[in-house]
Amino acid sequence: MFAELFALGALFWVGAFVSIVIICAMVDTDSLWWPFVVIIAGAALVQFVHDVSLLEVAKTWTPTGVVKTLVLWLAIGFGVFAGKWGLFMKERKEGYKEVKSEFVAEYGRIDSSSMKEKFVYELRRGGILGHNETNITPMARNYKRRIGAWIIWWPATVLNAIFRDLARHVYYMVRGLTDKVSLRYFASTEKDFESLGK
Repeated sequence: MFAELFALGALFWVGAFVSIVIICAMVDTDSLWWPFVVIIAGAALVQFVHDVSLLEVAKTWTPTGVVKTLVLWLAIGFGVFAGKWGLFMKERKEGYKEVKSEFVAEYGRIDSSSMKEKFVYELRRGGILGHNETNITPMARNYKRRIGAWIIWWPATVLNAIFRDLARHVYYMVRGLTDKVSLRYFASTEKDFESLGK
């Protein structure tokens, strides 16, 4: 079975890589069913391009093996979901703090209903609040499809989390370095700018 899959050639592996990237991109949205479409399209492509019958491969599976695999898959998925929900909470809170600090720096205190509406708009624009969300605390009932995607597509969830965290770490490292360079380079200009108009 696996020997046939490894003999499929470069086209198969490029297609598999593209499919994995697409599924990883979809897993943090509310796209629960589109990854199935990607997998079915990939399987159909393998059927037409190569001389491998995926139905013949599927016939070798036993019902007991399928049930065991499904139970194990979902158990791992629930474990990944528990960790991912914690990461989601952390990202949401950090995003809220960042948007709030930028908002307060630009507009001052959020002390009126019009300022609160403006702040909520900024939270939505920054992707912290969903379009219909009114509460900053994420509730699982508002994320059913995303949670389902995290559980069903847990390998993509794990890959996505690793690459996003790596990209975020690199971004903050580069941002911190460039900010230090800017502050050092403009130190005297900053003092001069603050003294203008006094």
